[in-house]
Amino acid sequence: MLKMKLYHDIFDRQLPPLEEVEHWAHETPSAEQWHVLGMAQFQKLIFHQAEISFGEAIALEANAERHFHRGVTRVIMGKFRLALDDFDTVLQFDPEHFGAHYNRGRLLARLRRYDEALEALETAQRLNRAQADRLKVGQAMRTLRRLQKGGNSDSFLDRLRGWFG
Repeated sequence: MLKMKLYHDIFDRQLPPLEEVEHWAHETPSAEQWHVLGMAQFQKLIFHQAEISFGEAIALEANAERHFHRGVTRVIMGKFRLALDDFDTVLQFDPEHFGAHYNRGRLLARLRRYDEALEALETAQRLNRAQADRLKVGQAMRTLRRLQKGGNSDSFLDRLRGWFG
């Protein structure tokens, strides 16, 4: 099975302690409070609760970032089709969201939907070449093109495994 490396920024954010954020979300519920709670839960690796909190935030006020973070959480939980739905929704809000295109491409490659994966990764590369280079998008696209042409899937899947983690 291919491992997923995700592009996201949740771990880079300084957040108040989880207990404090939980209190805020329940005392004065707002979309932003639920979103921050989801990020705090994600940082603590409480993915099931993070998915629920992101869902609460989306129910109050949907936006690209909330769907993106829920999508990343769902990938970690193995809910790939639901994650794709979230990334697609991100692109409805922001058609040039690098992270949504990148993660969508990775998921589609894992699901062996190579044409769609290539399209998503090409878009990500066009949107942010530096980030795409750092994440080795070009290498993945070359491997996917070989797979499209019917190359030896075992050796190419091994290369994809290396790219995915």
